[in-house]
Amino acid sequence: MALIALVLALVVPAELSARQFVNDDFGYYVDIPEGWEMMDASDMSHIAFSAPGGQAVFQVMSYAADQFDTAGDIANFVEESFGTRGEGTAFQFSGREAVFAELSFDTENFTVHGYHVMVNGSGGDYIMQAFAVEDVFSQYQDLLLSALDSVSLDDEGYLHPGPVSQYKYPFPAPQPQPERTEIGGETITYTSDPNEREATQNLIEREARVLSQYAGEAAAAEGRWSGGTDAWVEAWRRFYRMIYRDNFFRLSSIARSVKQHFDAAGVGEEEIPAELLSWLQGFDYTRTGSLSDLLSPVTCFLERAGDCDSLGLAWVILLQHMGYDAILMISSEYGHALAGVDVAGEGARFEFEGTQYLLAEFTEEVDLGLIPRDMADPSKWIPVRL
Repeated sequence: MALIALVLALVVPAELSARQFVNDDFGYYVDIPEGWEMMDASDMSHIAFSAPGGQAVFQVMSYAADQFDTAGDIANFVEESFGTRGEGTAFQFSGREAVFAELSFDTENFTVHGYHVMVNGSGGDYIMQAFAVEDVFSQYQDLLLSALDSVSLDDEGYLHPGPVSQYKYPFPAPQPQPERTEIGGETITYTSDPNEREATQNLIEREARVLSQYAGEAAAAEGRWSGGTDAWVEAWRRFYRMIYRDNFFRLSSIARSVKQHFDAAGVGEEEIPAELLSWLQGFDYTRTGSLSDLLSPVTCFLERAGDCDSLGLAWVILLQHMGYDAILMISSEYGHALAGVDVAGEGARFEFEGTQYLLAEFTEEVDLGLIPRDMADPSKWIPVRL
């Protein structure tokens, strides 16, 4: 409890590395918002991060699997330990019994308010807390939810929607319905839950609000992003990672159906990325007009529509389902997105982490490897490993 008291005092010691944090001792992963600092790593069972200025904290407390019998027991422990006020709701987090709660409690110096996720799992029990000083809670609300939603408790869970997303709408989706779409002159079928459209779009808009905080007040007010600082670049990468994670397994069914179509049509492994690209280039060009201005990949396939980054994400996700190494590429200077895949072929390439990726353009019907000549300066592109 002495360590807990230190964290709750919202005192930030020397900065440690945060961002994409893996706790090897307890098996979980956190993609913390850019600029947050790790407060202490001396005890891996209790890891905490602080927002710049120290008015908000995200922390994960880990316990042996036999510490608590149920998620309700964990919630009771939190109430007794912290004197929390508020109500919780039971839900399933990737097959684990869990409770989501919005709670307030008093520390030595502040009253704080925030969100809690308590998870009872076969591999361990977890308490996740994301809270801010109550007077500024509304300013941190999106960041707190985003931090919580970045947690995965194992390797497989990294590609599942996060705990906040699964609390708001169950995963796997409970109401899958048959959908039809045409590819290569043939109709294929797959399943998708119509409620996932709203679920994925809500996450995108929340993450766009988080990202806008790194872009400056003027850019956010105009619904655009500009910048170039390291923090802004990393925040932008995280924005796409969060969307990728939320959509990846939601596209499992269509990825299988598309792969089966290519196999039946005799499309070779080296040809699939180009064939998939040609199909997506035939979708309608659509922008949402929202702060994100990005249609979720789930909706791209349902509506056969999207813009450069939504179609780029859709292409990368389907290729990764099929076993390809693919990346997204974004540029504020060009106001555009491309993607790249590690396959043989002629054309424009971008080197990233030792691999030369063949580039794809989504808003013009051009071959894989062809991109606009006036967007060919590699220094103006940000590669995103998803």
